[in-house]
Amino acid sequence: MKAHLEAKGYTIGNIFDTMGGNITGIQLNAESPRRLLVQFTPSKETSFIKVVGECTLDPAARKKTT
Repeated sequence: MKAHLEAKGYTIGNIFDTMGGNITGIQLNAESPRRLLVQFTPSKETSFIKVVGECTLDPAARKKTT
């Protein structure tokens, strides 16, 4: 996943190779060229991708959407 994101122009942030406790997994944090934040967490029990970004790329937008 790291190589895939880097190839797409993402900046790789923190990589955690252990999630602590009884959880065996990795967490990779990355940011896209458009400042979209991605958190990829695969593990034995479950895997997930969390994506955080703005609803619009227009800086003139005054009204926030939900």
